[in-house]
Amino acid sequence: SKQWYQRRVRGDIDLLKPCNQYTLPDGSVVSDDSLIDGIKTEMFGESGGIAEMAYHAIMSSDIEARRHIFVNVILSGGTTLMGGFPETFQEELCKVARPLHADRARIKTVSPPERKYSSWIGGSIVGSLSCYKNAHISKEMY
Repeated sequence: SKQWYQRRVRGDIDLLKPCNQYTLPDGSVVSDDSLIDGIKTEMFGESGGIAEMAYHAIMSSDIEARRHIFVNVILSGGTTLMGGFPETFQEELCKVARPLHADRARIKTVSPPERKYSSWIGGSIVGSLSCYKNAHISKEMY
């Protein structure tokens, strides 16, 4: 069955989205929301999750660049559009980084509204640069 509900997205836009409910063979009922909550639990779970992976990636960079990276973490991709993802990621990254990076105010994540297409936008910009013209493959060459 379908239910309609109101969901907050990006904190400033209200969208009406369908909420599907599924009856499992054992008789229990799950909804899209519970599935999304399960995905978020896995992404930010006790095993460290995505925030810990980001922290280790930052820490593996040049020591002089780390301070700049911590204040310029840019979220991109469709998964980051899940309700509450940017806030949860920021909070979890602060938790992971706190022992070695005590200045919590110096950790900042940015979640641009067009982040679903950020990779494609970046690729199109790089592809249009003249220094990459020799790296292009024509249709005939392909």
